[in-house]
Formats: sequence, C-alpha cells, structure tokens
Amino acid sequence: LAISYNRNRTYDSDMFLKDRTYNSTTNDHEEGGTDVVNFAYAGNINNQFYFGVAVGITDMRFEKSNIYKDDQYTDNFFSEANGAGCNFNVGLLYQPTDFMRVGVGLQTPTLYNIDETWSFNKTRDDYPYKIHTPMKFSAQLGFMVGDRANIGLDYSMRNYTRMWGEFANLKMRLLEENIKEICKTQHTLKVGAEVNIIGGLD
Repeated sequence: LAISYNRNRTYDSDMFLKDRTYNSTTNDHEEGGTDVVNFAYAGNINNQFYFGVAVGITDMRFEKSNIYKDDQYTDNFFSEANGAGCNFNVGLLYQPTDFMRVGVGLQTPTLYNIDETWSFNKTRDDYPYKIHTPMKFSAQLGFMVGDRANIGLDYSMRNYTRMWGEFANLKMRLLEENIKEICKTQHTLKVGAEVNIIGGLD
C-alpha cells in the first residue's frame, strides 16, 4: 500500500519602497508519501474459528523546499524527513452459527525512527527522533438475514492521547503535553447492509 502527494506553489509580489519597486518570487514545493508492506499468515479451525497475524513494515518520506528571490537577495530553505517503522496486527473471527459472525482485531502502535534535515542557504542541521503512533482496536458483528441480505456493525477505537515522541533519547515533554491537551480518543461506528435483490446471485 502506498500513499503519496506532490504540490507546487509560486507567488509573485511587488513592494514599493522609497520610490522604487522591488520584485520578488517565492516558489514553494512539497512532496511525500508513505508505504506499507505486510507479511501475513492466516488460517481457520473447522471452518468456524478464523485467525490472522501480520507484521507491517512502514516507511515515510517528506520534502519541502522554499526559494525566495528578489532584486537583491536569494534565500534557499530545504527540509527532508525519512523514516521507517513496524507494527503487529492480529485478528480473530468466530462464526458460531451460519447467520452470525463476531470478530476482533488489534493493531499495535507503530514506532517510527525518523531522520530530519533542515538547511537554510549554507547552514545545515540534522534532527533524529522517534514517533509512537496510537494503537487501534476494532470489533465486528455480522448477521445474515435469510439468503438475501446481511447486516454488519464495525467499531474501532484509537487513543491519540497515548502518542509520544523522543529526541536525542529524551522524551518530548512539551509535544506530549500538547497531544494530551489537543488530541482525544477516537471512536468510530459503522453500520452497513447488503441486499441481493435478484435470486441466484452471490
């Protein structure tokens, strides 16, 4: 699974100072993305109890550049962040009858090791740090209604207040305080239904 984006913006402006016009141009560029590779195994017992486990390897990248030019100056700003992380997923599904199924799933937090670089003209700084994402818990409940319809309930929970960061082996206390103040625990409930209006179709 891969997600990426790319954005370019250019701004032109004129500034009047002491009877003179200064022309300036700013070019802003951003691009980045994430990739996930899963190594999974699944099986079932008596076609009634199903299970699956997976190890996810993730990587992320982000680049931002800003070039400012006017009649006298040129400033170049560039930042880049590259990181990798891993998580563990487990899921269980139990089908006690032909018309009902119950499932639960758990995704452990992803721990990212990120290397970030900032440069302004000829000045360069490197910032390695860690980011700990929230855990995800999910539960599902499904029912068959005759042989023509089924109804499903899907619940998931993420506790964003448990995220944290670490820089130079020191916890980012201010970041964690801001996370606890701004972020909340997210609860999501989805309800869905499917109906087969033409008999004989699966």
